[in-house]
This record gives sequence, C-alpha cells and structure tokens, in this order.
Amino acid sequence: MNNKKRGRTFLKIYLAFLTSIISFFTIYAFRFDVLQLSESDENSSIVDEVKIKRLNQKLYEINLNVDNNDKILSILQSELENYNYQVLMRSDNDEIAIPITKFESMIYNNKLSQGQFELLHFKNGDAYIEIYPTFKSYFSIYVIVDFIISILIFIICYFLFNYIDKKQLINKATQKLQNTRFGKRLSVELIGVNLLAVAIAISAYLFMYNNRYAYFSFIRDNVAENTNMKIADELQDMFKDVNINEKTYNKINNSLNNSFDSHTTVTLMDEKKPEMYLSTFYSYELYSSNNLYDVSAISSANSSTHTIKFKNKKIFAFISTSPVAPYAPSYLYTIIFIAISLYAITLIWFIQNKVKMILKLQEDVDILAAGNLTHEISILGGDEIGELGKNLNEMRISFYETMESENRMQDANKKLITSMSHDLRTPLTSLMGYLDILRLQKGDPKQSQVYLDKAAEKVEQIRSLSDQMFEYFLVYGQDENANLTLQSCEEWINYIEESVNLLKYQDYKIKMELERSGLLRLNMTLMKRAMDNIFSNLQKYADITSPITIISEIKKGHYCLLVENSKRKDIDDIESNHIGLKSVDRIIKLHNGTIKIKNTEQHFLILIELPMIV
Repeated sequence: MNNKKRGRTFLKIYLAFLTSIISFFTIYAFRFDVLQLSESDENSSIVDEVKIKRLNQKLYEINLNVDNNDKILSILQSELENYNYQVLMRSDNDEIAIPITKFESMIYNNKLSQGQFELLHFKNGDAYIEIYPTFKSYFSIYVIVDFIISILIFIICYFLFNYIDKKQLINKATQKLQNTRFGKRLSVELIGVNLLAVAIAISAYLFMYNNRYAYFSFIRDNVAENTNMKIADELQDMFKDVNINEKTYNKINNSLNNSFDSHTTVTLMDEKKPEMYLSTFYSYELYSSNNLYDVSAISSANSSTHTIKFKNKKIFAFISTSPVAPYAPSYLYTIIFIAISLYAITLIWFIQNKVKMILKLQEDVDILAAGNLTHEISILGGDEIGELGKNLNEMRISFYETMESENRMQDANKKLITSMSHDLRTPLTSLMGYLDILRLQKGDPKQSQVYLDKAAEKVEQIRSLSDQMFEYFLVYGQDENANLTLQSCEEWINYIEESVNLLKYQDYKIKMELERSGLLRLNMTLMKRAMDNIFSNLQKYADITSPITIISEIKKGHYCLLVENSKRKDIDDIESNHIGLKSVDRIIKLHNGTIKIKNTEQHFLILIELPMIV
C-alpha cells in the first residue's frame, strides 16, 4: 500500500471514528428522555416500606454520632446501593448541620429524581433521610447499547466513505459545481472552499461545545465515581498523626488549602463543637454563565460524609468535589483540534483535487509527447485548469490534423515524384533512342526528318511534364515572397489578348471586353502562368460551339477579370489532377487578391479580383 492510499484510508478511519464518537455522546445526551419513556410507573424508583422497615431495624440500636459514622454508612450502602441519600440528625426537634451524605451520579432537573423523605429511628433520636434514585443498572445497559450503536455507525460510515471514494461521488458533484458560473475562476473556488471549511469547522465546534454536558456527564457517571473516597483516604493519611485543637486549626487549614484544587471542598466538623469547622476554598465563579464549566455535570458536586481519625479524636469530613472539572480544558483543546482538522481536511481535499487535475493533464501531455496524438486530453471542470485542458485538446486536434495533412501531402509527393520520374524516363529513353539513330544514321533525309519530329514531340512531352511538376510544387510548396512590382495593366492585358487570339485560331468563339487602364503590383511571370492555366483549361474543357466570355473592369478599387464558358459534353473522358486551378488560386493569393470559382455540370466561371494602386 503506497503512502497516498494509506493517507486516504487513515482519513476515512478518522472521519468514521469522529462521526461515531460524536454519535456516541449525542445518543448519551438522550439517556434521561429514554429513561422517562421506559419508566411508565412513577413509583417504580421509590424505596418500598419493607426496605425502610428493615433499615430502621438495623439502625435502632446505633447512636447517630461520629464514632458510628462508618458503621451507619455501611448499613445505608448495603440497603440503598442504587440510591443517593442525605441523613440529617435531629436533637430536640432542632436540625443540626452534621449530615451523613452520599451524592454521586445525581440526576438533575428530572422528574424521576424527586426526593423521597423517610424517618429513621436511631438509639439517640430520629433523623430524616432524603433518598434519590441513581438508576445505575439502566445507565450501564444504556452505555453498552450506545457503544454498540456507535460501533455500527463507525462501520457504516467507513464503508460509506469507501463507496463515495470509489465512485468519486464528491468529485462528480464538485465538477458539476465547477461547471456553473461560480466555478469559472480558481480564485472564486478557493474563497468558496475556505468559507465552506470555516463553516464546517465552526459548526462542528459549536455543536460539540454546546453538547459538552454529554461528555462531562459520561466522565462523571463512569470515570470519576470514586473521587471522594480517594480524597478521604488522602485526608486520613495526612492527619492520622496530627492532634486537632484550636492551636493546630491554622496549620490544618493551610494543609487543606494547599492539598486540594479549587474544584474540591473539604469541611472538617467536630461533633462536640459544631460551630468550630475548617473548610477549603471553592471557586464558584468558575460556574458563571457562558463559561466552559457552566454545566450541571461539573457545577453539581459529588458529596459524601466520611470519618477522619486524628491522633486525638474522630471528626466528620464533608467532602464535595467536581471530579469532571479537570477534564474540561482537555475537552476544549480536543474540540478545537477537531474543528481545525475538519477545516484542514476540507481545504486539503480541494487542493489535492486540483493537484490531481494538474497531474492528469501532465499524464495526458506525456502521452501526447510520446507520439500518441489520438489520445484525448481530459477536460476537468470549468475553471482555468479545465480551460487549459480544453485548449490543449484543441491544439492536439489541430496539430493532429496538420500532421495528417502533411502525411497525405508527403504520400502524394512520393506518388507524384514516382509517377513523374516514370513519365519522364519514358520520353527521355525514346528521345535518346531517336538521337542515337540520327547520330548513327547515314542517308535518307526524309527518314531523319521523321525522327527529328518525333524527338521534338518527346521534348514537348518532357516540357509539359516539367510544367506540371512546377505547378504542383507551387501549389503544395511553402509560401514564398512573390516579388511584386508596380506596373501598368497593359502588359498583362496584352498577354491575355495573345492567348485569346490562339483560341480564335482554334475556332473558339470569344466575347471579350478588356479594361487597360490602372496600376497593379504584379509578378508578371506568375500572372502569365496563371493565365496559361486558365486558357489551357479552356482548350481542354470549353465547348467550341458556345462563346467564351472574357470581361475585365475596375470595380471598388479592384481590377476584376471574369472568364466564363460552357463545358464540353465529353468532359468526363478527360483526365485531370486539378492542379492548374489550385496553382491559379495560389498565385492570385500571392498577389493579395481573391478568386471565385463556380463550377456546374454545364458551365464554368472564374472571377479574379486584384487590388489596384490608387
């Protein structure tokens, strides 16, 4: 597995794990609502009279004092294991502030947590006990079910992310957005992705921050239950060799304040002198509104009463702690990290997507560079990268068509050269034969004249073939400077008239009107060759029984020459490579002119327009 694949797998696991963790605490936040639905009988959590009676039977022979505190706590714990409670001793119907207390994992602000008051009978008097249900069994099962659901969510999310990655659903959706008018610029896309990443990060942070009570409640209910007992053990170890009296109060008080944080309150009370007590400082301002600690899971402390044995006596220790408070900063740092990671993941995904597009373009260009011009360039998105791909693809097509055209031209050149070489070799061979006969022959002058005529015929054939080669290379050769010079139309018109006279000599009927005035930039050699091609076509294809129209005029700053004729009926029997007209077109364009050709089954028309010099 390469680094890229490992990174994608880690990202999918991270997102699936994050989703399952958030789901776990979100589901945990609804535990009280589920409890209310499951507790159809409002009296199901009340301690029955039988248990209260059995409890009184055990306590009736015991005095309620500090010496018996541990024994009383043991009895209460055995009978009220799944309850929180607080016992207030009464003396002459006056309540004194030496309670026996156990408040842990308390349910707050819930109708199921309403207290149940009962009267307990001790040997030295009666006391009220306030009892609250804890529903420990229910919460244990709820946590297990919640954990199983979260595991299933993790598995589903992981396979879902795998499916999305495999089908590239996000990339397809992104490409659709890129094809809109908002996705035409990388700068706009980058701003949009940054805003989206910030929105995702802030939303995740606010969601986790506003639901921090679920996390803190879970820690309180499942992690920090035995905090008070640990503090009681620390107090016992701290003061077992210390006498407690008025002389040592300050020393003991300093020890208490130096040993415990601001989330813990330890109150030491002497049963004999309840007005004399020692207490640590408790930071209530931490739980003011709009504060990280401002949740009931933290601000509502776990409280319990313990007996501490000093060297000279036993006294009550009332311990109240917020065991979740130390976890609050780490939770804040964690959700900040998660928010930043979501922002980074969104931004990195966008950058990687763009890098992937660029690498795809590079891959396509490398294929083209290797010579495969048929490979199509990928057009990804509608931004500058997509536009670059589109332009590269158009360039590829243009270059491919040019290469194909050049290949066709090269093939045609090879065929033409091969054909011309063969055609030239044939008359040359014959010509050399006739010349050898003439050179060796002695006698009959008439026979020599016949060989001379045949030699002249072969020379004419060779000249015609060389002219065809010249015309071909003029048409398919590279652009060259025509070396135009300023001159009168007179010479050109005179050459046209000479060609017309030759047609008349061959019994062609001519209708002619020629304009002789005006100045043109001409290469007369090229223009004469163009006229030769036009009149050669007339000799080949024009119907000798129909008049040929040749008209020239000056129109809108251009010298216009029109040649029109009817076609012979046997024109299909005449071979042609059409190089002549292509040569004319090339020559006229070298003169910065235009040529229009209209060729039908019965008529042929050619119109030449050359710019005049004013």
